[in-house]
Amino acid sequence: MPQNWNGWRNHGNTDDIFSTNLVEKDTEDPVNNLLLLPRSINSTNTTGYGSSRSSIISLGSSNFGSPDSGASNGLSSWYDNLRNDPTILHVSSSTSRSSSMSISSSSRTVSESEPYFEDSDYSSQCHTENIENELENMCIEDCSEISNFLKNWVMNLGIANGDPFYGLDGVEYSPINSRKAVRTDPYHSFQWETRSQFQYEWDGPVDKEGKFNGKGSMKFADGGEVSGTWKNGRRVGKGTTSCLAQNIRLLSGEYKAGKLIGIGRIVYENGNSIEGYFRDGCLHGLARKMGSNRNLMWVGRYLHGLPVGTCWEFLPVGGCVVGKVDSSGKLSGDSLTYIYPDWMTCLVGSFKDSVLTSGQVARVQSASISKGILEIKTSSPEGPQLTYELSTRDKICSKMLHRDPYEEQMVDVKTSGADMAGEGVFALKDIPANTVVAFYNGIRIPANEEDTEDSWDDCSYRIFVAIDDGTDIDNDDCERMDMPGEFSSTEIYCATVAHKINHSFNPNCRFSKYIHPMFGPVPCVITSQDVAAGEELFTYYKYLLSDCPEWYSSLWESQ
Repeated sequence: MPQNWNGWRNHGNTDDIFSTNLVEKDTEDPVNNLLLLPRSINSTNTTGYGSSRSSIISLGSSNFGSPDSGASNGLSSWYDNLRNDPTILHVSSSTSRSSSMSISSSSRTVSESEPYFEDSDYSSQCHTENIENELENMCIEDCSEISNFLKNWVMNLGIANGDPFYGLDGVEYSPINSRKAVRTDPYHSFQWETRSQFQYEWDGPVDKEGKFNGKGSMKFADGGEVSGTWKNGRRVGKGTTSCLAQNIRLLSGEYKAGKLIGIGRIVYENGNSIEGYFRDGCLHGLARKMGSNRNLMWVGRYLHGLPVGTCWEFLPVGGCVVGKVDSSGKLSGDSLTYIYPDWMTCLVGSFKDSVLTSGQVARVQSASISKGILEIKTSSPEGPQLTYELSTRDKICSKMLHRDPYEEQMVDVKTSGADMAGEGVFALKDIPANTVVAFYNGIRIPANEEDTEDSWDDCSYRIFVAIDDGTDIDNDDCERMDMPGEFSSTEIYCATVAHKINHSFNPNCRFSKYIHPMFGPVPCVITSQDVAAGEELFTYYKYLLSDCPEWYSSLWESQ
């Protein structure tokens, strides 16, 4: 793995492309919290009497908003109908379902071994379970719907506020295996009976037996602190924990009989966080990891405190790795998938700790939700074996003429329409704003290598690897990417073509940074506005007018 891979994987800025905050959920409106569903879904539902039937739920137009709907937020007309009449989502017998819920609500008791819900929230829980049933029975196979389904599942899980797991089967009902359990709560074992094992200072009331009782705070010798409510020497209700010795800035959650249970959240010292279902002090169920900028980094399920099954790792700006994790919770194995930003094009093969070791090109063919996690199936991989190959000072890559499979669908190189610009890059189809369209691979110039007194002709392709709107153009301590003149022709190198995009002071694209599955950290180009098929792409080179080629200053003066 390259030295700078981890830093890029955990980069916080995904506001441009991988925006998971496009829809804020209304926690007071459960219908508005539903997963945004595609147009038509084949769904098999089981009624309360054990019979099953198939039905079609019509959910509006495939472009998520008909032209005459008047909607401007990207939601389809089915969504407005659903808000007005939530029952259209429930195709089973509403009478039998209502009766079943009524019986359950009146006789239900909560044991120590099952997840804890307040009685007042139980009817809402039943409504959520009904939605879960609908989502769990979906299998999307229509190619025009798959990418929307994936994007909306991710978007809902990435909301910054509200319940990201609403409508998803996030609870894990199996008991905790204490021999396997990895406790996330640093003071899980602390209570009145075990207090002699700790050095602590209690600031709060006690009962007549001297036990912690009521609201207060507990300070420990390792610098950690616990605040909340205690009853008979055990934590109950909502509370918080900090423990810098374990890198925990804040743990917030709910306790029952001294054990962390239900949805909780941990914020670490670096600002990253994990939010999910807890049981007996362990992550146990659906969970997500967020970056310091509240960008979605990871989604999966935990069992006894360890990731299990299918998990998703989301990379900065775009792209993700999905598959079953190994015994250590890493995305390593022979049947994993990297998905490009179109949510359809992918690389299927072997990965080690989320890094491609060998894979081939495929397409996502179906998507379904199981226990809150989106599962995908792909077409049979085909084409040459591809691998992760970070460029060096002397070598770009092995397959110089093998086009990136995603970029190849987005853009092509032709003669530019700009004066004396040579070749340029053109859109192959209508491309919406904020879409990754091209990648910029080349030779890597280390950050500690000073630029020589090259002419502008010699370094005209040079660019910062970590370039974005905030990069200082005259910063000399950054790794650079360059395309030597002998490789500038697409007959010699065309694996990526962003280096062919020309400059404009009125650009329709911008530079950003990307973790490429084969080339690692590279600059990329993103549309800053809608681009029509056949339109030429331009970026702003950001040269200093005090140090720029003559054509650049002449173009500026002509503006």
